[in-house]
Amino acid sequence: MTPLVDYPDSETDGEEILVKEKIKRRRVSVKERDARPSPIAASDLPPLPSSFHDLYTSATRASTLDDPSLHGGRKRAVPHIEGNWSTHVYLEWFPTSAQHELFASILARFEDDGSSAQTKLHSLVKSDLGAQLPLHVSLSRPIVLVTEQRQAFAEAFESSISKSGIRPFEVTPTKLDWVSNNENTRWFLVLRLKKPADDTLNSLLHLSNRCAHSFGQPALYAHASDYTSGGTVRSDPVSTRGRGRGARATSGSARKPREAIVHSGRDLSECFHVSIAWTLQRPSEVTMSRLVSVSGSAELGEAVKNLVVRFASVKLKIGNTVTNVPFKVHAEEGKGLIAG
Repeated sequence: MTPLVDYPDSETDGEEILVKEKIKRRRVSVKERDARPSPIAASDLPPLPSSFHDLYTSATRASTLDDPSLHGGRKRAVPHIEGNWSTHVYLEWFPTSAQHELFASILARFEDDGSSAQTKLHSLVKSDLGAQLPLHVSLSRPIVLVTEQRQAFAEAFESSISKSGIRPFEVTPTKLDWVSNNENTRWFLVLRLKKPADDTLNSLLHLSNRCAHSFGQPALYAHASDYTSGGTVRSDPVSTRGRGRGARATSGSARKPREAIVHSGRDLSECFHVSIAWTLQRPSEVTMSRLVSVSGSAELGEAVKNLVVRFASVKLKIGNTVTNVPFKVHAEEGKGLIAG
């Protein structure tokens, strides 16, 4: 009688069948893998919304005291006091990988010049661990609010941006330069910015200064006397280099309603910049000469001028809390934009 199933005659035959089954299954799995759609490349993924980055803006606190040794020798411009909240208004820029590489190439030109620890150039483009960092355009000085002022300041600032009607805009750098902070305790390697269409940077600065002044805080790139107690801005053409005050405006134009102006006639365009590195002391003559060399480079200097940066919102940071205040976007402008 013939059996329904042919069983192997020996243990060896059984092992050969098992090997053949494994090979067959392996071939099927390879075919299934090849038939699957290929995973999306990391470069094809949409960028993370800016609100995600706002959650991770602060580094781990290493000490409750102001210890410059923990921060590359830097000292607080405003000492920390319990109950006070450091506040900053700024535009944030997340450079692409190609733009980060450009900045790394620029900073490399300033290395190995025999600088001491005091004149060492510290990158603002990458962290000590090599992570890419966002850059920013300051629209306020480091100001300090008390706890009771935080909500009122945030509401006043958001309201002023909303009423201004400012829309998303683009800026382009013009050149590399060195600037110092107000106390001359740090020097920054910066990208100077070209005046954008609609003079948006001046508009934002004056809105921020006006809001700061109404809370008794100092103005950025301006004098407190430029802002009246009524929250309006005088139109005196004052030089940012500290020279004498120009002719006063007539009484009829000196006081304007808060919503009637975005800023005075004062042009502070030459003040705006993006910092990409810092040092504790004034750059040496060697470092200064390298700046001229890099700026005149057909490769790096021209690449800087070809950069285009788009801003769709302004940031308000109070303590560790960041508020993203979007600019007004028309329906046709909003197509294809990823909300922050």
